[in-house]
Amino acid sequence: MAETVTGRAAAHAKLGRYVGRIVKPLSHPFLLLVVGALLTSLLLPSITRRWQDHQRRLDLQDQLVSEITREATKFIVAAHHAHDQKLSARPAVETWKVESAVIQSRLFGYYPTDINAPRGIAGQWSHYVIAANAFHQVALGKQKDRAKNRKLLCSELRMADVATCGQFKEFDDFVRWMENLLSLLVRDILEEPPRV
Repeated sequence: MAETVTGRAAAHAKLGRYVGRIVKPLSHPFLLLVVGALLTSLLLPSITRRWQDHQRRLDLQDQLVSEITREATKFIVAAHHAHDQKLSARPAVETWKVESAVIQSRLFGYYPTDINAPRGIAGQWSHYVIAANAFHQVALGKQKDRAKNRKLLCSELRMADVATCGQFKEFDDFVRWMENLLSLLVRDILEEPPRV
């Protein structure tokens, strides 16, 4: 037994000398300075870049959500007001067409469509625009076109799993479901980071 203890002690001593020969040169101040400089020049920029990319994504999501919410809400309110007052919503429709196209292009840039997920954020926005245009026609369209547009609007809301046509009794129901559809889109934008 004494032989084993002495053998182990000798092995530990030999290992200690070996480690000492390796560690001693590595503890030289110049080498530590060079290694520290390399780590700082490689590691720090990578961490900083990742943090900045994350911050840019958050800022972009905030901008997109604000722009989408503002423009869609202005359009819904204008169509609802025009429906109640029997007025024209032509300026709101013209603004909506321009703004929805701008938003569409931004969404396609930041949320490119994927073959595996063709109904991504940009696809959801496309369906929202179709639903909003049908909503406008239900609100203000000619009486003969309202049934067709109501069916189109119901179809878009059903595809988004928001509502079925049986749930609509009056025009205010359409307003509420358009707001719900907008909320779902905003939620999805906030959950999926954009490409920066």
